[in-house]
Amino acid sequence: MTLLVRPWSPGGANDQVLGPADCFLFELSTEGDSKLARAPHARLIVHGNRELRLLPYPASRGSSAFPTVKDLPFKPQTGQQVRTPAESAAEDALFWMHAVLARIDDLNSALDDPEYLWDQLAESWRQAQDESQAFMAEIVWQARVIPSQLGVLRKRIRRILRRSRERVPINRAQEIDRHSMIWFARQPGRTTAERAGPGQRVLAIARHENFDTPENRVVHSYVRLARLVSRQWMLEHTQAKSGGRYRSVEKFARSCRRFQRELETLGVGFEEAGTTPNYVLTEDRDYRAVREAWLRLLRQESVEDDLWAWQANSWCDFCVLALTLSLYEMDGAELIAQAPIVWCDEASLGQKFVHDTPFAVFWLQPENMIIEVQSRPTPASQLQAACRAWIWLRITHISSHMIPRLVPVWTPHAFARLDSHASAQEATLLIEKIANLSQCDTIRQGLILFPATGEGGAVTVERDDIRVVAIPLDGSGASLQDGMSDLGSFLLSFFERIR
Repeated sequence: MTLLVRPWSPGGANDQVLGPADCFLFELSTEGDSKLARAPHARLIVHGNRELRLLPYPASRGSSAFPTVKDLPFKPQTGQQVRTPAESAAEDALFWMHAVLARIDDLNSALDDPEYLWDQLAESWRQAQDESQAFMAEIVWQARVIPSQLGVLRKRIRRILRRSRERVPINRAQEIDRHSMIWFARQPGRTTAERAGPGQRVLAIARHENFDTPENRVVHSYVRLARLVSRQWMLEHTQAKSGGRYRSVEKFARSCRRFQRELETLGVGFEEAGTTPNYVLTEDRDYRAVREAWLRLLRQESVEDDLWAWQANSWCDFCVLALTLSLYEMDGAELIAQAPIVWCDEASLGQKFVHDTPFAVFWLQPENMIIEVQSRPTPASQLQAACRAWIWLRITHISSHMIPRLVPVWTPHAFARLDSHASAQEATLLIEKIANLSQCDTIRQGLILFPATGEGGAVTVERDDIRVVAIPLDGSGASLQDGMSDLGSFLLSFFERIR
């Protein structure tokens, strides 16, 4: 097993230690490393018995299943207050991840109408470039639907009468059980008044209203979690304060906070997630709706834990969509074939959709070229394995017998911002080395798509006739707009060079 700092790096990571500036990649032989070969790693490139795999980010400190990590951000808990620079960095990384996943989720909405899939996806991504437009999320939907159920429950919150033995005034004693009668018989005196003592009180059954029921504990757990999720969502969309979605979530958060205070005053506790629901939670319409909403938020938390671990794999899918959209919107480009896209109800190793290879095929009419978008090609060719790139553009001239051109597209993911100039230089040297070994000009250009983390600006490095362009991208805002523009410019210049 050889750890890699970058996919184009010649050697392994120093001292087998990975940090926020490193990619969690490693190469292994499936023959020699049999134990690692069976481990649940994401396979990016498979060539013979050699594989390039992706390690998940550790969920918490002290995980022994990973190589040694240092200064790595860990997923913050929902509603956690930021107190240190490390927690602030982790929160920024979570916000960035949500934006990228939202763009991937746009594909799910567009799949409802496959005929206009890419038109709808392009429109959704254009709207995401405006930071005042907050994207749809589970909490936004609940902020529109659940308040009606909570309003009904606040007016008719269930209560029960709990029985307890207490010393009550003799004239108010309504029920006496065997234990109370034994107590009364043991008191000194001959008459009832004498046995009642100076305070004229006897031990009897008293009934008191109690609101700490399973169904109310579920409501209390829900409003607390919904308030925390709402707060997190609003922090991610501070630029959308004037929008309707933001106002509805803000109003919902205030309503949950008021209801939570009322339940705390009534002495209602919290419910465990795995508790079997009682009759009220299954048959009462309002309580059932709140419980289902609570379970959806809990399930979302669990799913996000997995997506955090595999967000580098999700970033690859995001880049595939960005590359395909850029080709789709090019003048003269026509989509002639597309692999079936299957949306997964539950993400597997960070992948929310699966597809065949090639992902999409375009005909560039002015240049009379066929462009294939390949993602994680299996099995990979020797050139693809040598480049360690898991996204490729394959360009074929229809009217020429030239060897098809290949463009490796690297999508490295790290928590720290990538040194784009140094990375482009290293990738250029790798392409030059592979070109000298293969003695062909199949690969002459490369592309690096990396997280912008708010800072844009494409970088181009040329060495002789080899060129590598590093383009930063984000899931929303100006960084998404600038990144897509730079990506379109790269594709246009590339096709002009090989025309």
